[in-house]
Amino acid sequence: MRPTIAADTLRRTLTQYLTTTFGLTEEGVRQGLEGFLSHPEQGIFRGPYLRIRTPFRPAEGDWRACLDWAPTDFTPYLHQAKAFARLSTKGKAAEPTLITTGTGSGKTESFLIPVLDHCRRRRQQGIPGVKAILLYPMNALATDQTQRINELLSDPALAGVTAGLYIGDVAAIEYPHVFTKRSEMRRTPPDILITNYKMLDLLLQRADDLPLWENAEPAYVVLDEFHTYDGAQGTDVAMLLRRLAAALGLAQPDRPLGSICPVATSATLGEGGGRDGRTAIREVAEQVFGVAFDTASLVGEDRYEPGEFITNQDFNLPLPSPEQLAAVDDRDPERMMAEVAEMVLGEPCLDKPTRLGALLRQHPLTKAVLGSLQDRPGTLHEIIDVLPRKNATGWGSAMKSRPEVTVKALARFVGLLSMAQNPDVPGRPLLNIETHLWVRAVSRLLRGTSHQAGFGWYGEAPRELDPYAPDVDAVVADNRYPRLPAVYCRHCGRSGWMALSPERDPQELETDPDKIYRASVGRDKRRVRALIAATADEIEQRPSGLLVLEFGRRVRPFDPQRDREQSDDAIVVLGDLSTIDAAEKDRCPSCQMDHGIRFLGAGLATLASVAITQLFTGGELDEREKKTLLFNDSVQDAAHRAGFVANRSYAFSLRSLLASRLRPGQPVGLDDLFAEMIEEAVKPEILSTVVPPDLHDQPGVDSLLAGEHTGSRETWSLISERLVFATVMETGLRARQGRTLELTRSVAVEVALDDPATAVAICRDVHLTGPGQLGAALPDDARYLAFLRGMLERLRTRGAVYHEWLVPYLRRGGARWQIWGGRPAGMPAFPRGVSAPAFLLASSKSRSEFDAITARGNWYQDWTARCLGLDLGDTATYLTRLLPALAAAGIVAAGDTEDGNTVYGLMPGHLRVTRLDDAQAVRAGVGCDTCHWQQTEHPDRVADWVGQPCRQYRCRGGGPTPPPPPPPDPE
Repeated sequence: MRPTIAADTLRRTLTQYLTTTFGLTEEGVRQGLEGFLSHPEQGIFRGPYLRIRTPFRPAEGDWRACLDWAPTDFTPYLHQAKAFARLSTKGKAAEPTLITTGTGSGKTESFLIPVLDHCRRRRQQGIPGVKAILLYPMNALATDQTQRINELLSDPALAGVTAGLYIGDVAAIEYPHVFTKRSEMRRTPPDILITNYKMLDLLLQRADDLPLWENAEPAYVVLDEFHTYDGAQGTDVAMLLRRLAAALGLAQPDRPLGSICPVATSATLGEGGGRDGRTAIREVAEQVFGVAFDTASLVGEDRYEPGEFITNQDFNLPLPSPEQLAAVDDRDPERMMAEVAEMVLGEPCLDKPTRLGALLRQHPLTKAVLGSLQDRPGTLHEIIDVLPRKNATGWGSAMKSRPEVTVKALARFVGLLSMAQNPDVPGRPLLNIETHLWVRAVSRLLRGTSHQAGFGWYGEAPRELDPYAPDVDAVVADNRYPRLPAVYCRHCGRSGWMALSPERDPQELETDPDKIYRASVGRDKRRVRALIAATADEIEQRPSGLLVLEFGRRVRPFDPQRDREQSDDAIVVLGDLSTIDAAEKDRCPSCQMDHGIRFLGAGLATLASVAITQLFTGGELDEREKKTLLFNDSVQDAAHRAGFVANRSYAFSLRSLLASRLRPGQPVGLDDLFAEMIEEAVKPEILSTVVPPDLHDQPGVDSLLAGEHTGSRETWSLISERLVFATVMETGLRARQGRTLELTRSVAVEVALDDPATAVAICRDVHLTGPGQLGAALPDDARYLAFLRGMLERLRTRGAVYHEWLVPYLRRGGARWQIWGGRPAGMPAFPRGVSAPAFLLASSKSRSEFDAITARGNWYQDWTARCLGLDLGDTATYLTRLLPALAAAGIVAAGDTEDGNTVYGLMPGHLRVTRLDDAQAVRAGVGCDTCHWQQTEHPDRVADWVGQPCRQYRCRGGGPTPPPPPPPDPE
């Protein structure tokens, strides 16, 4: 792994995700948000912090003398050999030991090899029972270490030595050399018991587990991650260990654990602090274990000094300038690093890691970087401040004039260091390199009430006005204007502010962000008002709801005379001060769609999920390194975030599966795509990733995923239907919500028109035979085709795509209960506040989630009027006649509700999905030149939209043009 390259990629990926996942249409707002998130002081990133350390010293002398067994071809570090000597039971008793070496130092092997050696010796003596207990604070850690123990137990020399994993969860993996079934462990107690302290507590109480302790005489109890056992939890564990020794009859006066040797490991404790950290950790260990820990009990790191490790510098090696290293094309990371290696070392050696290490060990820049850090963490900017003084010839001027170039060059050089191996010990890294990137949650984000997009954080003071402030600070809202919570519409991408409109005087806004946030989730939500910044076209058109936000504190109706010239203190916005229903349904004042208004932001769980996905799929991690631990402050928070990340991972896996079944440039019908995805999903390695977490509670699903049986017909049918339903949502209702395949232009989804000429003729004939059209000029065929495609796309993106789980919902005319509390088994819920599939009704129906042809001023009427030149009042009549004709031609589907209404929508077979390659993705989009709305279109259809109306509600823009290509998809 190249940590600096991975950190830089992760930073760019998170920024791109946050600025594109909202689908913001205003270029200025999008750039302002990106600039704010990346701001060096106010942004969401701190770091990356870099730490580079020399290797550990290897063991010297006959370190095997204290052991009867150790892995072959294994050379321990010096600190590991010290731990072996203390923990060995060969001819002596094991001694209490604290192992406080850092990450990657082999802490586990430090205690595990002596433990296995002891178990092997006792087995040879014919002594059964538990001989060592390994306690981990989390099941995930216990499971991870079990894999390593299983690998060591595969050594034929350890035949007969056993281990058992006994945790609360059912083990997801079966191990050849480790017991995971409780009945098996009770019947044949393992030599090594791997568990957590809560489960150990239960094992000492339950009668069913008494056989596990038969003949038990543990020589070791190991507490891994010792720093987690503080406060009350440390007290609990201390008492638990005393109960363990007492229950096994091992306790002795003044030695509560008796003959049990305590071992604790931590990569966190033992260093620095106001008091002597080494003394402090020994005192804590004495309190927990009840035995003395002398000075020699603390086993810490022993590394080479930088000057000792890098002795001979070769000043004949090339030293390219920062500009040269930074200019290397990074589109292909492997090729980039190969070119960097040749520039720095004068020969192509990236594929020879030991040769790479030998040359870098002699390179003056390596010593300069080590000297700049001096074994402490620092940012790349901090390093380049010192680097010119460490004989990095030629880097000083670049650092002063273009520090960002020097930082980029340094990151690439450190990336090269991370790929090198120690020529003295092949297989081990030349240097130990770590990076730490801190990211804050994007929550409670405020936006200044000014024409220029500026942002800030709730709870932090605004920037002081400074006329000489650098340009980078322009994205940080200053104290001239009040700041209100930033909002956007996830349907149309427009953005603005949220305010609270008091009941007594609705125009005098409450601007306290805390009150606004509280009201948005409480009983006062009906008083919350979204204010969307108006476009120049809307100001000219003057639609209903056009207001002026003055001084960020009050609103008034737009006055054409008074507001002809814009002032710094007045912003024209779209809003609705009178309709309570709009506030409760999060209706966007711009596109008039419900469940659209959201606060601009993303929680830590979202960012963690994106970061994990990028790291796992970015090519930097080896397969064995793809593991993640998420730490949280509480059990409840951990449970919530685990579920959230699991759902996010499921969504990413579903999109990966969908994309993998498509071939670039070859359109596939949605029905055919279903079959392809189901065929691939039956593979065990795929199935576990595309079954959503909420489906695990359904009968038979969890046991199928665990491999306990092959699954019943009902179970497979349920999983298949859920996969089909999720694909319908991904290509329909949720195609434009978040970083979807469509928004990232990975795929293009369209409603197929196999015979466009016939479809156009239907639209024209209905128009021609309508009232008042005799002799009237008709639109051309291109306009009719654009009109029809726009209407079909509206049905698709509103979720009007048939699935058998939606049949009761359709029969009841859009009653939400049918897809919420009364939904079929296995179907995801659509509670209030979540967008629901919206089919199209012939006539309005109360309490329905569906759109209706006759509903006054809706999108369908607005679109028809703008495309065909009809009066708004005549559009309902036209659509009422058009939809049955389209249904008769099979262009749309139609059905009846139980009260005699007609509902229109699409069948899955109407949809066609095409995978886009890089060249097609550049061309696969249209954007409005007025409202800046963007939409992914099949490249073959882009030309059809040029000169046609914008599909956004009430927008009068025309002549859509291809928008710029999207950023790379991090998912």
